[in-house]
Amino acid sequence: MKNQFTSRIVKLTFAFMFILIASSCSEDNDAMDAAVLAKEINNEIAAKGAKVSASVVLGTFTVPSEVCAGVATSLCLNFPQATKGNGDPKETNVQIQLLVDGDNPETLEVIETEYYMQIGAGNFNVEYCLSYTFTTAGEYQLRYKIGSETTGFVDTTVTVTNCGCPYDGNGFTGTAVSCGTSRVAEYTFTSEDGVGNFKMQGGLNNFTGTNATVYVNDELVIFSGTSSDDWTQGITLNGYTVGQRTPGQSSNRNIRIEGGLDDCSAVVVRIEWTTSNTGATMTGEWTVKDAGLELALPVADLVCPN
Repeated sequence: MKNQFTSRIVKLTFAFMFILIASSCSEDNDAMDAAVLAKEINNEIAAKGAKVSASVVLGTFTVPSEVCAGVATSLCLNFPQATKGNGDPKETNVQIQLLVDGDNPETLEVIETEYYMQIGAGNFNVEYCLSYTFTTAGEYQLRYKIGSETTGFVDTTVTVTNCGCPYDGNGFTGTAVSCGTSRVAEYTFTSEDGVGNFKMQGGLNNFTGTNATVYVNDELVIFSGTSSDDWTQGITLNGYTVGQRTPGQSSNRNIRIEGGLDDCSAVVVRIEWTTSNTGATMTGEWTVKDAGLELALPVADLVCPN
């Protein structure tokens, strides 16, 4: 008889753990009401004359369906009211932690590359809500714990997006603005999630003159130096490095722009140059890459409209 009672409790406990884990992975982050299951377990134990442990606390973790980068988000833990042995209410200890890069300053004897940082904790009756701002878009690993004597932390993931951002992934476009002997082309690289480094590069056909005139986000680039690989070079106030050169005896001019891009932002490069040839094809293919890998599809030769 005792074994059947124990087996029943174990089954109910494992059933709750399965539901709790499943709810933390649900797509819409709907909270699970665990109070009914908690009451069932407690009633089962009490019915057999056993002592109900005040340390068994069940609960849920709730996140809004949309979490936006740079906007404060409410992360909530909900749980039944804990009680003392005499039935009086008592507060429950809760913790919320975030996985971050770096070495944990609290474990000096161990060097880590990542660790869980406490972003919220305390003692509460039935609910704890934390206001937290995720600065950039991405997938964040969190874990939480309800009660000081539960089985441990429960892992969960929060997806953060750039809400209202007009860009979808990375994009690269080119436009023939002006033809004839005075030519103008514009190239625009956009990024939803940002890139740490990029190199935009391409050629201008039938180039004449000393240097092309280049603007980066409406800032005129002053070419006043030479790079280690012999490109004429200028650096903008926003940290973009711009270079240009004429390879060999070619009549074409190569242009490159290097830098980084923040989340949900764009870099617009405007190039002006003169030519003695009024051929329809203005430029060669332009690319935007990082360490040789394409960040977006290349832009084919720009052709003057008829």
